[in-house]
Amino acid sequence: MEGFNCELNRSEKGMRKRNRRFSVVERKAFEFERRVSASPEGRVVITEKGYRGSFKATTSEGGGR
Repeated sequence: MEGFNCELNRSEKGMRKRNRRFSVVERKAFEFERRVSASPEGRVVITEKGYRGSFKATTSEGGGR
């Protein structure tokens, strides 16, 4: 998977700490974000960006595996 890993400091985004990965598959951009301080049900956010718009979904860590 091509992409990058980005850890944000607490001072940059308030009290939110996240881990992000980015990948391009079939001319669509996918961003996977793991929110450490969020509730267990919404810790993983998946964003798909394509030429027709974007789609965002949240899931648990178990559902993201």
